[in-house]
This record gives sequence, structure tokens and C-alpha cells, in this order.
Amino acid sequence: MIAFVRKNILTVLLAAFVLIGFCAAFVGCNPKDTNSSYNIIFLSGEQENASVVAVVKSNGEEEITLPAVPAKQGYELNESRWCYKVAGDDAEYTFTKDTLVSKALTEDLRVYAKYIPTSFKIHYIIDGVDVSEGVVDSRYLNSEPTPQTNAIWYVVSETDLVLPTPTISGKRFVGWYLTQDFDQKVTKLNAGSTGEVVLYAKFVDE
Repeated sequence: MIAFVRKNILTVLLAAFVLIGFCAAFVGCNPKDTNSSYNIIFLSGEQENASVVAVVKSNGEEEITLPAVPAKQGYELNESRWCYKVAGDDAEYTFTKDTLVSKALTEDLRVYAKYIPTSFKIHYIIDGVDVSEGVVDSRYLNSEPTPQTNAIWYVVSETDLVLPTPTISGKRFVGWYLTQDFDQKVTKLNAGSTGEVVLYAKFVDE
């Protein structure tokens, strides 16, 4: 009787060990390991030298609390958003708090801030008339305008914006000025410029 009981106990223990081993192996092979967490790295931009805004740990399959997109001069804050790309895919995707609700993470994810530039108006004042308000013609601005030389709207840029050269018959164009008194001459809008601009054209008789 004792031998029978001992045999049954050994059988039960052996079965328990086998079951525990099987469960451990199953959990180890299960791709959703609830103990694993990855870094969601929020960057200030897509460029390589972008700074880290925040790092959120997650294993996916949950709602993510997003950090605020940092303000950037010359860009629309209300239209800015977080974006990411998938390996092997050039498409850009918007990253929201619900992006990972039904998706598990298997590696760190880089998310970057995407900005929409603000458009700023350039007012060209010639003979007291703002020619940027719909009365542009060949008497004032070049007859073949280009975005770079006759821009009425501009956005922040890494390059200078060259200003147009207007023409009036019988007069010589001296240049553009920031005041009506013609005491602050400008030939271009410098890279990084922002804000509305008013320019006054100076002419002299030929």
C-alpha cells in the first residue's frame, strides 16, 4: 500500500514537472511577452541630429500618452504632428495615441515631429500702391515671375529669398527698403526669416 502511494506521488510530481516545463517553454516561445518593453523614442525632427523630446516604454497593444510636439518658430503648431516610418516602406504614417492599440512592439520605435511651415505675406509698396494686393502687372514687377524672385508669400527657409526687381518706364530702380523714408535697404530675405514683411520700392528719374 505504501509503495503504491509513493508510486502515485512520484507519478504526480513527474507530471507536474513536465507540465511546468511545457508551460515555461510555451511562454518563452510566445511572441507576446508581457515582461518585454521597448522604447518609443520621440524626436524633434526626422533629421539625423534631431534631439530626443521624450522616451516612452511600451510593449504595444495599448494606448500611448503622447508628449506635446515642441513649438518651432515659423511653423504651425496646431497642424504639427508625430510621424513614423516602417522598415522597407518609404511611406510616412501619423502616430497617434491609438496607433499601437492593436499592434505589439517587437523593437524600439522612432517617432519624429512633422511640422507645417507658416506662410507669411510680403507687401511690395510701389508709388504708394501695395502691388501684392492684386494689381501686379509688368509696369511694376517682372513680366515673368518665379516663386523665388517674385514671391508674395514665403515660408521659413534654409536659403535666402531673392527680392524682385520692379520696372517703371523712365525711372531707375534703386532698391527695396523697410521704411518709407528709404533708410534700411534690403536685397533679400535672409534664411530663417519669419513674419509679415512690408517693402518700399525706391525709384529715381533716369
